[in-house]
Amino acid sequence: LRDRTAEDGREVRCPRVMHTASTSVNLVYRSDVVKRSSSNKKRPSRQQNDYYRMTSNPRGLALIISNINFADKKLNRPGGEKDLDNIKKICEKLKLRQEIRRDLSVQEIAALAEDVSGRDHTNYDCFVLFLLSHGEATGVLGTDGQCVSVDSITSSFQCCKSLVGKPKLFFIQACRGVDRDKGVEDSKVASDDRSSALQPHTRTEASDVAVSTADSSPPVTPTTSPSAASMDTPDAGETLPKASDRLVMYATVYGHVSWRNSNTGTWLIQVLADVITE
Repeated sequence: LRDRTAEDGREVRCPRVMHTASTSVNLVYRSDVVKRSSSNKKRPSRQQNDYYRMTSNPRGLALIISNINFADKKLNRPGGEKDLDNIKKICEKLKLRQEIRRDLSVQEIAALAEDVSGRDHTNYDCFVLFLLSHGEATGVLGTDGQCVSVDSITSSFQCCKSLVGKPKLFFIQACRGVDRDKGVEDSKVASDDRSSALQPHTRTEASDVAVSTADSSPPVTPTTSPSAASMDTPDAGETLPKASDRLVMYATVYGHVSWRNSNTGTWLIQVLADVITE
């Protein structure tokens, strides 16, 4: 994302694209359009759309949902305000219009997603969602302590007709379980630095996991393959998969906690701001 938004005019070679392109704030690369065919499953031509149009001003809407104060005061998220400051810098850099909503319950989050996905985004070239809260294996928490799945939020925007074919970016800052990554020793790290490199600073770091534990077992993956008949479909012309043009970035892997510093904000948003605004 950094290379695609650089303004220094450097030439970059894009993986899987057989030509070079100047870096620009106007280009965001996308995958080729997929064509369904029962008899011919060739890859689409490289001459097809290699990038998204990114010329509208503002580029798109950035919906920012930040839960800092919870009904249960023990769940409050100090450092959340710093995240908002960093996200504002990101939006200014990427020319996004900001819409900030604070301290929403699960019902309010769902209603807001339904409202924003139902708007007309014709004059925008993209959509971005920042969702910052506590989380568990099954989703993210509202300020009421209830949980909503990320899929239920993202799917509502996939159904928005005025966002079809446009990039939809979702940044989820929340825990996804209760496990903690202990890290792997690096032989190049000096022994006196290892403890500080592998352990969070207990005075200022906290996780975005809810107090109550959740089932952290990984989701079950079907082992049976669909039959050949179910895979063959009539020629339907040019179509897009329902989950196309979408990027979902989580602050941590499934089953693990994510980290937040009470002075500098969450690790994900800190790094994202550093990369985009540098």
